[in-house]
Amino acid sequence: MLGLEKEEVRAKVRSFLDKIGVKVVLWDREGDRFVLPYDIMGRDVMVYVAFMEEYRWVVVVAYIYDLRELPDHVDREAFYKRLLTENFLRYANRYGVDWEGHLVALFEMRSEDLEFENFRTGYEGVLNTVVSFIEEVAREFNIPV
Repeated sequence: MLGLEKEEVRAKVRSFLDKIGVKVVLWDREGDRFVLPYDIMGRDVMVYVAFMEEYRWVVVVAYIYDLRELPDHVDREAFYKRLLTENFLRYANRYGVDWEGHLVALFEMRSEDLEFENFRTGYEGVLNTVVSFIEEVAREFNIPV
């Protein structure tokens, strides 16, 4: 790995999470990631801080919704268009779909560029994206969350 070593990257991210004031920080050794359980607007939301490509990238991901449970009444074209439009309007944070069909909010940055304010902004942006989905997108499309 170029730049910072794995342990340095992990320690730096952990210190950022502490500085932000994250109350519960679990380490998933098998997944090589931090696991941060949240209650966002009465919903249990799992947030992960993962390390990709041999720790070259730090990725913050929050699971928002299992797309396999999207109600039949939802106009899928309009729904996905809304999400893509949101991606266009957001800085650094975006919606995505994981390998298991979950809608996620995510932010990524190169580990060599790890700086507290940028990390905090991206991390909080992920949480705000979850809130935005619940308050705006789910409400607009009448999706139970």
